[in-house]
Amino acid sequence: MKKPQVLFKFKALDFIEKNAIYEAAHTFKNATSGVSLERPIVILCIGSDKNISDGFGPLVGTFLIENNFPYKVYGTLQNPVNAFNLEDTINKIIKNYADPFIISIDASLGEPTKVGYIQLNDGPIHPGLALGNELPLVGDMHIKGFVNTSVPTYPAHFLNDTRLFHVMNMSRATAHLLITWSQLNSPLRQNI
Repeated sequence: MKKPQVLFKFKALDFIEKNAIYEAAHTFKNATSGVSLERPIVILCIGSDKNISDGFGPLVGTFLIENNFPYKVYGTLQNPVNAFNLEDTINKIIKNYADPFIISIDASLGEPTKVGYIQLNDGPIHPGLALGNELPLVGDMHIKGFVNTSVPTYPAHFLNDTRLFHVMNMSRATAHLLITWSQLNSPLRQNI
């Protein structure tokens, strides 16, 4: 499988402060413009509400639901999609939607210079990779939120060392991006 291509990335705080939401949403719209109108769009927000560092996906999902997002969203603080139910959720999506276009969202670890950045990639995401979990690849595109640094000798260090402030800002910025992107799309795209 080829390595996913980075389509764009932005720093969450810059995104909010400089109000660059429209530029990012237009980039995202261009990246998804080839998706057939017949393919329903599904947003899959992966993570857990049990620790701050893994809350990025469920927070994004919650913000989307609270703002009446027009596409189906799986994974919120109330009903998280995590390592225990990911496969069942993927099967449910495939059963309920014919050829869905899935945009997966998950927290990620990276180099110190990546922390605070949100990155859109084509292709599937590999959830749980930082902790060595063997979970299925999922998504036609994915959004990563770099919530903390990766320490190869102690990959779980980030569980106790991630600031809620950063995760909240990143989640809000990602939700605003997706909401604005959905508003740029044709009303025919609204498939709840």
